[in-house]
Amino acid sequence: MSIAIGMGALLFRNLDLVPDLSYVNLSVLSGSEEGQYYNMVERLTSTAAEEGATIINTPSRGSLENLQRPLPARESEAKAGSPR
Repeated sequence: MSIAIGMGALLFRNLDLVPDLSYVNLSVLSGSEEGQYYNMVERLTSTAAEEGATIINTPSRGSLENLQRPLPARESEAKAGSPR
């Protein structure tokens, strides 16, 4: 019994139970640098970084430009010839 407890203690000693957002890595098209959306994403970027997340605030000229920008995942799928 004491061996099992000792082995359990060894297993859980290095277990990190503190949640973080290190798996989050995204980019947000947020409009002009003078706009509210851009400023909101800037604040979100700072807050997320405190939790280990990466958010890239990418300025744009608005919705039309956002729709015309290719998404990296779609580009790689098109090059590979895989269906969506």
